[in-house]
Amino acid sequence: MLINQKSVRSVEKYIKAFRPGQTIRLAVRIDAQNKKEAIEAGFDERPENGDTILSLPINTVAAFNAEGKHIPRKDLPMEPRYITTIEWSWKQWEGRGQTRTVTESRDIYKDCYQQDFIPPPGLELTWATKDGHDYVVSEEFEIGQADPEILKHAINLFLSIFGECEIRRADLTSFIPSKIRRLNWELLPPGKHPWDKVQKYTQELVKKKDPRYGNIILQRQEAVSHFKPDEVYVGTGGFRTYIAYVFKAKKTVLLESTEYGNATYVFGENWEEFSMLTKAEILNNSYQKDRLIHSQGWGERLHKTLK
Repeated sequence: MLINQKSVRSVEKYIKAFRPGQTIRLAVRIDAQNKKEAIEAGFDERPENGDTILSLPINTVAAFNAEGKHIPRKDLPMEPRYITTIEWSWKQWEGRGQTRTVTESRDIYKDCYQQDFIPPPGLELTWATKDGHDYVVSEEFEIGQADPEILKHAINLFLSIFGECEIRRADLTSFIPSKIRRLNWELLPPGKHPWDKVQKYTQELVKKKDPRYGNIILQRQEAVSHFKPDEVYVGTGGFRTYIAYVFKAKKTVLLESTEYGNATYVFGENWEEFSMLTKAEILNNSYQKDRLIHSQGWGERLHKTLK
């Protein structure tokens, strides 16, 4: 069953042809015309059967899928909220016609509406090859058991990326490879001094930001690198704003964001287990050992965590 439109508001008419208990999945056959959409979503130019990604936030549907969204509660009183930390510079009078530049960091708070956070669905896309043809496919959905809202979101995700999708029947379950190879993380070249590589990567991500924010972000990444992680992974696709630092002896993984107004997540799982988590699993907070807010005192909390 082919769906070819901008979006859907309900899935009822699309699934009524299937009986309860049947397993379906969404699929798009990839050809020369739409392969660029797959690459823009985050797949490599030469993907392999089983490659699985969380799509880049290339549109509003994909952004919600990867990052979730906040709904302002205008019916509730506003509240002060930590926004970010910035560098603040000014000229200080020294007397006798002399001044000097003083720079310090300041936490920024603003009165904001209280918010309800809707977690990201975190649906992933998989590259599948069958009978010599390439497809991008979704996970399986069981008719009668799958949440209709999640299925609707999945359809709209495909439509937002490819402009169409097809609902496949259960007799095509071989589309999904038995082995999934997630491509959400890329290992930086190893070495005793990884800061140069992390700095170059971070500078590329923050180059369009206001320097008052970008400098603070760079300083945090440098502070973590100072503790000499064994391995450093950078996120790809929907994980692109995260850097993961692996400290093997401490059995600790730090997940540090290159976005302002975020936090450092501390995990105890080893890297092999952690890297196979979906973004939705990471953000549901059930796996983290600690969360270090990016506010004054962050450096001391980091030192206490890694000393």
